[in-house]
Amino acid sequence: METVGHLDSGEKNRYWAIKSYPRLRYYAFNLLSVIGLIFFCFLLPVLYVAAQVTLLYTSRRVKRTPNDPASQDVRTVALAFYERFLEAYPTAVYSPLAKSLELGYFTRHPITGPSLEIAVGDGFFSSMLCSQRSTRIDYGMDLIYETLAASKKYEIYRNLCVSDAEEIPFPDNSFSTIIMNNLMHHLPDRDRILDEIWRVLKPGGVFLFTDNLIGWDAFSFEQRLLRAVGLRAIAKRLSLLKLRLMAQSLIASEEFWKRDAITRRWGVAEVSQFVSRQAMTIASIFEFLNLKFGQPTRKPLRQLLRLGMLRRLIAEPIARIVKDLILLDGRSGTADDAAFLFVALEKRLTGECTAMAPEFACPRCKRVLARDESNGLRCATCDRRYPVVDGVPVLLSYWEKVPGFADYLMFHRRTAPREYIT
Repeated sequence: METVGHLDSGEKNRYWAIKSYPRLRYYAFNLLSVIGLIFFCFLLPVLYVAAQVTLLYTSRRVKRTPNDPASQDVRTVALAFYERFLEAYPTAVYSPLAKSLELGYFTRHPITGPSLEIAVGDGFFSSMLCSQRSTRIDYGMDLIYETLAASKKYEIYRNLCVSDAEEIPFPDNSFSTIIMNNLMHHLPDRDRILDEIWRVLKPGGVFLFTDNLIGWDAFSFEQRLLRAVGLRAIAKRLSLLKLRLMAQSLIASEEFWKRDAITRRWGVAEVSQFVSRQAMTIASIFEFLNLKFGQPTRKPLRQLLRLGMLRRLIAEPIARIVKDLILLDGRSGTADDAAFLFVALEKRLTGECTAMAPEFACPRCKRVLARDESNGLRCATCDRRYPVVDGVPVLLSYWEKVPGFADYLMFHRRTAPREYIT
């Protein structure tokens, strides 16, 4: 089944390619946050008007649209947590809406240990998931050391490692639950990733994750506007450029996760769509007015928006818009009328399988690693060595080939992690 957008497989697509030159990126982001603050001040009147008009629209729809009890539990959790996401995205609609609804779907399923999270990010999302479940996650992995360092402050991961979703550094049949939030659409080969996750899950183990549908792009205001005025060719070129720049591939429908190739080895416990067409269009307008897409609001702007007048005029109406869209989500959606999927898959029993205790393993040959004389990790089978940085193993089979890798690690060891990172 085809996807929309294209990602090159292999090392060319690794996130290291867009995370290179850490000093340049770090100081450029700091400079851009100041410049962005100046531009944002000019946009404040437009943002205020947009918020008032949108709030008028959403509040009327909430009153007129009947409630749907099928996803009431999801909305209850989302309404309890969306204001926490607004701490990181105070003038945004997209991230507080999508992430709070994601949280609602994840809390439908227990997290049974041993557990693994792939792509922990800065741990902000999972800190709320764990608080809701009163649990911790046994292992967390991410390709980016900077985000792992930031996640430590939440103290929800018992162990962390730098690793790649295409080569999970654990033995077969190690985990009962694997979760993955906001990553699948960044990976070049969904089937390959699913094979690797199937390998490390125990029989009966559950894989919980989210994925992006083509509506993520097609329902954005610029795409709908260009198509409405007959500029479909321009809309298509813009779409492909956007997906390439943001390293994404999108699936056409939920049927991708219901194919025979999936169901032969997996039981499909849940596939649920969320964030409707109208909600995604509204969210994309505010992302445009915030001069970003999906990224946390930079600290200078968050501080500015704490001022009483701006909080009342801008932040509070946007918070009410997010609340209205949460209440509306799923009430009037149709089969292909959403931007995101939540998927829960269960590994089918496959005869005799020996369950393994989760231990760090060589990402290449999957043999359990041992400490060496320099406090790193070494594989006795292939004799490959993996460094350990501030207690975090770097379990990448290609770590020695990553340009600027040592400089990247040294820079972020000396630099305090940012408060919010995606």
